Amino acid sequence: MENVRHMNPRDEADAHGPEHLDAERYILGDAMADARHVQALRTSGFQRTDFSQPAHELVWDVITTLHDRGEPTAPLAVRIELEKRQELTRAGGPSYVTHLANYISRDP
Repeated sequence: MENVRHMNPRDEADAHGPEHLDAERYILGDAMADARHVQALRTSGFQRTDFSQPAHELVWDVITTLHDRGEPTAPLAVRIELEKRQELTRAGGPSYVTHLANYISRDP
């Protein structure tokens, strides 16, 4: 196949490719769906700087702030908090925050 670039077995996939972004979205979606994921991620050493996208860092900051206050981390609560901070646009806008809620892992 002439039009296919063969990878060396030692080469790695792009660390910031589309799969990486989907993984970040699943983290945020799970945290919005069930706040227990926030503590589990923190316990495992996960930090905001583990996100490659500034918008994802911002959404994570809001989720963790809501969690620390004992408030719901649902998408609507995240959106409202982003609006209060006047950072909803920086986080990708209302449709993107709502879209993140579609990224739910099947793990219990």
